[in-house]
Amino acid sequence: MPLVVGAAQTSPPQLDSSQLEKALTTIELFELSRYETILKELLNRKSSPNHYLYNLCLGRIHLRTALYYESKSKGNKDLLETSEYLINQARDQFKKVVRENGDFSDGYVYLAMAYAQKIKYVGYPTLLRYAKRVDKNIKKALEKDPNNPRAYLVQGIQAMYKPPDHGGGVDKAIPLLLKSVKLDPAFHEGYYWLARAYVQNSFKGRDEGKSKEYLSKALKLSPDDYFYQQGLTPDVQIPEYKEGKKNSKK
Repeated sequence: MPLVVGAAQTSPPQLDSSQLEKALTTIELFELSRYETILKELLNRKSSPNHYLYNLCLGRIHLRTALYYESKSKGNKDLLETSEYLINQARDQFKKVVRENGDFSDGYVYLAMAYAQKIKYVGYPTLLRYAKRVDKNIKKALEKDPNNPRAYLVQGIQAMYKPPDHGGGVDKAIPLLLKSVKLDPAFHEGYYWLARAYVQNSFKGRDEGKSKEYLSKALKLSPDDYFYQQGLTPDVQIPEYKEGKKNSKK
């Protein structure tokens, strides 16, 4: 949905949604920082019908940047802490989205995505609390739009991160991810996460051939995506959950 705003009278900042999408796809950090500044200025202005969309865009910038830093971390504590901080920032923006527009399915989906990403940073009992928040927001998203493919994507991601003894696991994730691409055959994120699912070492049905096939589909649909271009590097592996993992205070 185009979000080009700006008028000569007061010279407000201009937001070009197509260029923002390009920066989000390729993870152009300088451009994303520039758009973050523009969005914050727009949000500081008088309330408008677009406010919930500005908050959505800002949350998406935080979320993609968080995943970028996580992919670069290789165990670096500072980068992991930066990633977790940005996930929290994204969550807070998505909360504003659903407060401002309670009928917007994607607002609930992205809020659920932020909580699903937080699962990997926490231990019991916080993990279970976040899992419930994912479920709650996905339920609301599907009430607004039963055919939202991103809702099933987020359910699949949560299943991959959630310990098997609490209903998670790759075998639970795959049917949900398949549903996302069945609903929208051009949904490249669904194919990417299917590629990640099939390459997990913990998955008894591990299949490198299928994984490469799904990654190829994702790249064909979105060839400039930063993460797809990295391929299935070792950092896409989800560590086996250990009961002793430190808890989160967030």
